[in-house]
Amino acid sequence: MISRSSNKQDHGQGSLITGTTSDSSSRSSRPPNVAPATASSDDHMKSTSPSRGNQGLFDRFLACFRSNTQHRVAPQREARVEPKTYFANERTFIQWSSSALWLLSVAALIAERESADGATYLTNTGIALCVGSIILLIHAIVVYFRRIKHLQAASPNSYVDKFGPIVLTTVVFLGVVVLLAEKSRKVVVEANENAGGFLRSEKGKCVLRSNEGVSALLYEPSAAAVDVENDLLLTASLTHVFGHSKQDPMASIRQLIDIDGADLEGLTVAEGRILALSEPADNSSVPMLFELAWEEDGELLRIAQQFRLEANGGESSEGIAYVPGSMEDGGRGNLYIDKGLGQLDRYDLPPTAAQQKAEEGGDDSESAATRSLVRKDGLNRRLITRGLTDGKIGALYFFEGVMYILHDNDSVLRAWNFSTGSLLSEMSLPTVSEVEHQWEGLAIERNEAGASGLRGSNDASPLTVHMTLDTPPEVWSFSVEESGQIGELIFPECAGVH
Repeated sequence: MISRSSNKQDHGQGSLITGTTSDSSSRSSRPPNVAPATASSDDHMKSTSPSRGNQGLFDRFLACFRSNTQHRVAPQREARVEPKTYFANERTFIQWSSSALWLLSVAALIAERESADGATYLTNTGIALCVGSIILLIHAIVVYFRRIKHLQAASPNSYVDKFGPIVLTTVVFLGVVVLLAEKSRKVVVEANENAGGFLRSEKGKCVLRSNEGVSALLYEPSAAAVDVENDLLLTASLTHVFGHSKQDPMASIRQLIDIDGADLEGLTVAEGRILALSEPADNSSVPMLFELAWEEDGELLRIAQQFRLEANGGESSEGIAYVPGSMEDGGRGNLYIDKGLGQLDRYDLPPTAAQQKAEEGGDDSESAATRSLVRKDGLNRRLITRGLTDGKIGALYFFEGVMYILHDNDSVLRAWNFSTGSLLSEMSLPTVSEVEHQWEGLAIERNEAGASGLRGSNDASPLTVHMTLDTPPEVWSFSVEESGQIGELIFPECAGVH
């Protein structure tokens, strides 16, 4: 009996610790003829009653709508970090860096467009995109090290990047909008040019001179000069010099001389003397200068003198101009000859054949002997070609104290004051349909008071500008106006100058 009651006490103490599990085990060990305790029986009825279970479900349902209900939140625990997570962080940083470098490339491409079009807003946009790409790169490195810090500390903080995608999207959107706007602008400009922006013939203003009298296959006018005494417009083409009537643009042209082995690229008239510049025939030779004189009948030209241009070294000498001398230097003028790539050399104007014979005591048979013309000095090439893409000179012409330099590959005509070395004006060349960089010759003349300029013009234009195209072979004459700025010429609308 003692042992049985002791077991009951131990069992009772165990039931206080383990709860219902001990109680159920005590019921299972009770004999069938012994009635269960009243309290245990009531608790069992309450727990198994259907109404009691429904009440619990209803209470839990109402708890969902109670404002003071406290929801349990899972405790934050240390994040589990695998080694490959660090490599994923590195790959993400590399991808962001690649995006930043891509934006930097696009920014440089946009900024570079200004050199061709002169649009300053493109440069400003390129700089803005460069700044955006730098910000994106800095953000990428900051996020990379911040995530490294969180991973090493096994921090459960957020790893989401909200700033980077916004910057990338904004910068890309800005770049795409600018590129589309630039493309649309070019389409509009091209449409305007096709609608009448090219050079076109117009009576009295833009006159295309006749090529009648010579085959187009043999005519390649590369230089022009005005012979006032004989009322002719002279043009040089390969080995020939041709004469055009100034008064009648539709008159036939005539051949004046054929210089065997020459490649004439420049013409000028110096104190009534016609000088023709020839490029070297090959790399071993030097440029040649021919002085031409009229035959006694005044119909053809002949070679009076010829000179080798020593120390020139120009393989593409295409321009020559005569600048009269001043009283300070004895009135002796200078020749400015293109050496190529925008370099101009200066030479003294050689004496005439008669003066040379008088000095040397020679006879007429020596008049055509080849002499050397020594370079005097050169001009500042960097200043002459500053701001140009190519700088190549196609023609020179000195007129009323202003040196006009035609840069054919840059499609501009510049006016210089050689006395001060200052640039007076820069003008665009006439736009020729389907032809690029082919303006070769230039000549300017002032019309006489009361004259109408080009035939067919109703307005008395003060100046006429003659220009030559070598391909296709064309000679154009334009009636131009002078602006208030010295050296600036205003071409008519038919010239298609933009």
